[in-house]
Amino acid sequence: MVAYWRGMYEGTLVSIKVAQGELAVAQRLLAEALRHLPEDGGSINVNGSLISAEVQLHLASGQYEAALERIDPLIDLAQRSSLRLYLPETLWLQAKAYLALSQPDRPRPLLTEARDMAEEYEMRVALWPVLVTLMEMEDAQGNEAAAAAHRRRARVVTSYIAGHAGDDHLRATFLKLVGGTVIPETL
Repeated sequence: MVAYWRGMYEGTLVSIKVAQGELAVAQRLLAEALRHLPEDGGSINVNGSLISAEVQLHLASGQYEAALERIDPLIDLAQRSSLRLYLPETLWLQAKAYLALSQPDRPRPLLTEARDMAEEYEMRVALWPVLVTLMEMEDAQGNEAAAAAHRRRARVVTSYIAGHAGDDHLRATFLKLVGGTVIPETL
């Protein structure tokens, strides 16, 4: 049980440091955490958070090929466990890597699958970044109506998350993470 919580905690901490732009700190924390990762990959519950954080760090560091290499084990873990918790986020991360590698045809089906799965299971925390990425793709292609639709949906989702944060500090932290992309009009 300790390994379960430790892996989730460490992965979340690394993800937060990546989101804050503290990549050197994230790298140090990840290196320490990965020493506890079993050779066989272990369970998705224990290691999914760590692998996801590692992928996020690779993306933030511009190491897109390395990010893609780590995504496959994460997808494998999720499929072996029949736990879909990490799939929407993983598909989103995979799409982000392909976008960064200028492979524009690959992200859309991944993002559509991630969006559909996140909506089906009401995984709002995984849904909003997918919607933002779809919005950005549509903006880049000049599809203003589609971009506006994704922006509106992202506002609804982020507004819901912020409204249910339960604590002013947590709410403010989330809104800072959302940043200028889709700040909810109602907040």
